Amino acid sequence: TGHFRATDKNNCTKNENCTGHFIDYPCNWTTYFKQQSHHLGIALESNGKDTSGGYTYSEMEQIWKAADATKSDVVGLRWKPDATLSSFIGTESEFIKVMLPIPTKACVKARVDILKRCDSG
Repeated sequence: TGHFRATDKNNCTKNENCTGHFIDYPCNWTTYFKQQSHHLGIALESNGKDTSGGYTYSEMEQIWKAADATKSDVVGLRWKPDATLSSFIGTESEFIKVMLPIPTKACVKARVDILKRCDSG
């Protein structure tokens, strides 16, 4: 099932600039969370093996199940309808919707080009 552990990045006792963990999509899926979290001052980051730090669908499934088994908090993107989302309804691990502010026109214009999203760096 997997587990969660403190790291230097997410241990706020040892690191005042700590970050929480975010489950982001792989670079070939549409996501702007890295840019949004930076500009909104949200201390979350995704550390998957994908070029963008994102996770594969299978890895996302494993993380949600591990979080449920260990009663750990996790933040990530999800869509509806989705069997995984539905499987947690009525449980202690039921997903909670979090809405970010609507991006401004300037923000939308400054988004990373879709064709460059998978570039390293």
